[in-house]
Amino acid sequence: MKRKMVRVLLYSFLILLAVICLLPFLIMLVSATQSNADLSRGFTLLPGTWAAKNYQTLTERIPFWTYVKNSLLSTIPNVILTAYFGTMAAFGFEKYQFRGKKALYTVTMLMMVIPAQISLIGLYRIFASMKLLNTLWTLILPGISNVLTVYWMRGNIYQVIDNSLLEAARIDGCSDMQMFHRVVLSLCKTGVMTISIMNFVAVWNDYINAVTYITSNKKSTLSVGIAMLNNFDNIDLGAVYMGVALSTFVILAFYLVFNSQILGGVTEGSVKG
Repeated sequence: MKRKMVRVLLYSFLILLAVICLLPFLIMLVSATQSNADLSRGFTLLPGTWAAKNYQTLTERIPFWTYVKNSLLSTIPNVILTAYFGTMAAFGFEKYQFRGKKALYTVTMLMMVIPAQISLIGLYRIFASMKLLNTLWTLILPGISNVLTVYWMRGNIYQVIDNSLLEAARIDGCSDMQMFHRVVLSLCKTGVMTISIMNFVAVWNDYINAVTYITSNKKSTLSVGIAMLNNFDNIDLGAVYMGVALSTFVILAFYLVFNSQILGGVTEGSVKG
């Protein structure tokens, strides 16, 4: 009886946490179906009938799907570069010995505590000298350097990649780059996909970099476009919620695709083990 009571309390607590986590998402969806007048009356969980009207208002006020396209064109390459070069740097820090390794890794990790906004001026001048301002490259290239990915993937490589595997690959004639591509990226697929989900959410929702480096409305991203909805004299909250909801659906779709791969990788590893 005591064990059953503990289990009931545990599941009740988990269900409560799930409801708390899902409630904001539900409120967002319900708000996207309500009119401005309905939203001004107060909080409700009953869906309205203004979804089509809110979508129409959204697409009339901003080129919504152009912003979605720009966000995808900048976010996906950024995530790929982050995963590739972050994993490569983590592989070097974890499996190679070289002079100044500890000092360099310490400096790299210290960069995690420095706010990203501090680098805006320096990056702005670099992009200006490269004539990349007002292009999506300003949102893609920073993916080459991501300290969190290096930290995450170093721990993943430590857990997954045994030195004997690398020695066997070297005996078979693999170069360092071949070991990285054939062994590290293959065995660390689950870790790469996990950090890619977090990086996708961060880059997709990034506002400060997009509004700093891109001035053309045609090249703006979705986060900037949704913020522009608040600049109209008559703010339509229903349209704003509709834009946020559609933006969230893209993140959710990306998560579902990658999460299925993560679960598949975990299941495959457990079966092999």
